[in-house]
Amino acid sequence: MFTSGWLVQNGVIRLLDVWSLGLLTRRLAPSFPEARIALLHRNGLKAAAVGAGLFWNYAWYRMWVFA
Repeated sequence: MFTSGWLVQNGVIRLLDVWSLGLLTRRLAPSFPEARIALLHRNGLKAAAVGAGLFWNYAWYRMWVFA
């Protein structure tokens, strides 16, 4: 759990941070207010990080616990 919560999720957030903000501001929501873009950006990053953590935990438990 430590690895997923701290390393995997933070790594995904750091990797997608600049790219996703540019995508939101230029393509997906150029007419949205800045506060709405920030909300979408934070929540989208966290959702991607949780999804990556979910797959990480599944793969780890599959290899270690249920092998």
